[in-house]
Amino acid sequence: MPRRPAARPVRREPDDAALLASVARRYYVDDESKVSIAEGLGVSRFHVARLLREARDRGLVTIAISTGGLVDGDLGAALQDHLGVRRAVVVAAVPDQTSAVVVRNLGRVLADLLSTEVVEDEVLGLAWSRVEASMVEQLASIERCTVVQLAGHLLVEGETSSGIELVRRTAALGGGAAYPIYAPMVVDDAVSAAALRRSPEVAHALARADHLDRAVVSIGAWGSSRSRVFRRLSPEVQQRGVDLGAVGEISGRVFDDSGALLPEILDDRVVAATLDQIRSTPTVVATSWGAESAGAVATVSRVGWVDTLVVDESLARALLSARAR
Repeated sequence: MPRRPAARPVRREPDDAALLASVARRYYVDDESKVSIAEGLGVSRFHVARLLREARDRGLVTIAISTGGLVDGDLGAALQDHLGVRRAVVVAAVPDQTSAVVVRNLGRVLADLLSTEVVEDEVLGLAWSRVEASMVEQLASIERCTVVQLAGHLLVEGETSSGIELVRRTAALGGGAAYPIYAPMVVDDAVSAAALRRSPEVAHALARADHLDRAVVSIGAWGSSRSRVFRRLSPEVQQRGVDLGAVGEISGRVFDDSGALLPEILDDRVVAATLDQIRSTPTVVATSWGAESAGAVATVSRVGWVDTLVVDESLARALLSARAR
């Protein structure tokens, strides 16, 4: 049987919009596999995945998240314009909703977002929060990707999931590798925290945060009872943050209203990716909820740490109300 001639490589510049549009159409519209597209172009499937990511980043492809009416598109557009983020998704309030309902609905929207936007062989970073736990619980499918834990686990009374479980479950769903952190997020003293960060397993996971393609993080408001990190701290540390002007934290990394890191509050006791690692990630998806988080979310958005913001209606209205004053 005669051998099939090898496909000739298509020599194109990486910024060729026609090539990006063609690849995106074949994958998203014609349902052609990455392997098939790669064979036709004479490139690897990893290159095809990069082209698909570039097509989305350049706005040649837009993906709508179907959430059964959960999302308020008008409010999201107003918030996006106000904050200057690439995308703002607002989960609409429902009658008689409880905090558990808010968490579940935010998690559903995030799960839909990840299942449609993560591409094969991405490096995905996940932190722990109630919303992210709900997201993973509702995640039905995801492309194969490497999943990195961004912070150690945080023991909270009544919670049954940990960051380790979220990372391992997400990686298993797509058949990818997992890099968990077998350590607490906040340690009682700096010496113990430094020893944990130096341990091979933890050091390897934290080093992987230098190579993230996408991160999902939660923004906690300093002083809020909803912030698991704030609740974990002693009254003395909580007050020190207030005195230094802390407005929020991401995985235990505390910042003020200008976006400056406040390492003297907690940094030496935290086992987590740094804010520099998160800020260097090409795509950062951040979530928060409750009107009291408005200051922290406004700061993170203003300094440009976030690409996509997923919040509840009460927080969105608090942010827009601050603009009106």
